Amino acid sequence: MSILRLPNRVLGALGLELRRVPKSGVDTRVLTLQPSGQPRGRVLLAYLLEPLLRLEETPDSGHTHNLESVLMAKAWLDRGFTVDAIDYRNNIFEPRERYDWFTGARLYFKETADRLPAETRRIVHLDTSHFAVNNAEAYRRLIDCSLRRGVSLHDSIRLIEHGDGIECAHQGILLGNTVTAETYRYAGKPIHTLCVPSVVQESNSPQKSWDAVRRRFIWLGSNGMLHKGLDVTLEAFARMPDMHLTICGPVDKEPAFARAFSRELALPNVTLHGWIDVGGEAFRALAANSVALVYPSCAEGQAGAAVNCIRAGLIPLVSPRSGVDVEDFGLMLGQCSVDEVCEAVTRVAAMSAEELYARSLAAWTYGEDNFSREAYRRRYGDILDRIETMKQANGAAV
Repeated sequence: MSILRLPNRVLGALGLELRRVPKSGVDTRVLTLQPSGQPRGRVLLAYLLEPLLRLEETPDSGHTHNLESVLMAKAWLDRGFTVDAIDYRNNIFEPRERYDWFTGARLYFKETADRLPAETRRIVHLDTSHFAVNNAEAYRRLIDCSLRRGVSLHDSIRLIEHGDGIECAHQGILLGNTVTAETYRYAGKPIHTLCVPSVVQESNSPQKSWDAVRRRFIWLGSNGMLHKGLDVTLEAFARMPDMHLTICGPVDKEPAFARAFSRELALPNVTLHGWIDVGGEAFRALAANSVALVYPSCAEGQAGAAVNCIRAGLIPLVSPRSGVDVEDFGLMLGQCSVDEVCEAVTRVAAMSAEELYARSLAAWTYGEDNFSREAYRRRYGDILDRIETMKQANGAAV
């Protein structure tokens, strides 16, 4: 029960009410979406609100979260539920309806759940590794870099807020794979894994001049250059002047990192592209002229960079903690060391044109099967059906 409810029962008789103070700039709107036909229940969805205001439009391609929010809402609507949607950053939401289900992002999940009655089933939507694992791996990466470079690039790692979402939820839906899911195993809650939907929407299998692109690689990421392994990637390519690296990410937003790696960033075999819209023509052209993604991230839920590059037919050279399965078409960077990145890049560049094509085609096919919007919607719907079946079979325990 909300701590405000009991005082408000008393103060209500006096015409007074206590209210939480919202964080500055928080969107506190509630959007109600109705299914076709008679509703069979009501769901509270706490995720990105803005794309739901234009439900039938193509979501902004800046981040897959926009697309996820739309697909999540539509999955509940398809199952006959009325959806009340709020922004996941709304820290003052007070429920005025009875909800059968509450699902939302980890931020403020527990705070919102505590304001709902006990009979509301709670599903936390997890998009990262557990915060303790993420933060431990981030600090380990920070220490490793400081020992190699003599500088502490604390603004280039990504720390996650402490949270109890998995503890107070009945079940979890996780963007990631079994490696990511393992970080939540301690909680003893059912965890359902889900793949990130790609922004890239490719319709044709990759066709390239493999001899022309075999030495051309890309690194793709948003903020957190150190966290996502740009440091070791740059050091590796500094040792391999015959290999070319294109960097797609806002390096200019992390000036300390840019200064620390200014020599590597200025190398003739390194191109700093900056931020790129993975749904745009520039990314399609870059993917068509590259062979692989290098992405030695220290911790993720499931890396959107890897998802989009696989969907574009690029061979992934990624860490296990990227949260992406690469089966037999990609290479895993177990230790994410400079030596290991060099070895993986050299190995790919030495592959025959036939093997490069086979791996690229397998990556593209895997992306079509697992990272499309339809795959996300189908998988998310299957998870909801399974959760509801488990609830019916086990009652309030699930």
